[in-house]
Amino acid sequence: MVSGWGFRSRPLVEKHLDAIRQHFEIIPTHRQQVDQLIGDLRDQADVLIGVHIRHGDYARWEGGKYYYPVAKYVDVMRQIRQRLSGRRHAFLVCGNTDLRRDDFGDLNVRFGTGHLIEDMYSFAETDFLVGPPSTYTKWASLYGDVPLEFIEGANHDPRLENLPAGSSRAA
Repeated sequence: MVSGWGFRSRPLVEKHLDAIRQHFEIIPTHRQQVDQLIGDLRDQADVLIGVHIRHGDYARWEGGKYYYPVAKYVDVMRQIRQRLSGRRHAFLVCGNTDLRRDDFGDLNVRFGTGHLIEDMYSFAETDFLVGPPSTYTKWASLYGDVPLEFIEGANHDPRLENLPAGSSRAA
């Protein structure tokens, strides 16, 4: 038996990814909430960007290194909007903090349900994810095969190289 936080086997994960996804499917009640939220967003946007605002424990973890004010996320979102100029897009914003619509100005923002699982699996339905380094968004990225860019510091801007031109998920 092998276990522990540091144990990794990328080849085995890749080999068994379909079985892993099937094993970790969410229950129908949560799936229905995710489908409703994502369906509503897909009606208004061709490109859906997930933004993970991690506050809570990140205020202290690693000395607050990855704790960013909402204004930092808004700045990154504006950069993304500029790169998506001319394309219908929306931001799905989820986090473990009080989120206020007024903090996001004229950005096309929708908040998740606020449920830990529903927000994570909603992120897995987006076209691109951005946020601080977190296993939460890593799981959503893996589960949904979604490109992910981490914000690595208060003065760091993500490269946004994998930002999609359009959705491959839209119906």
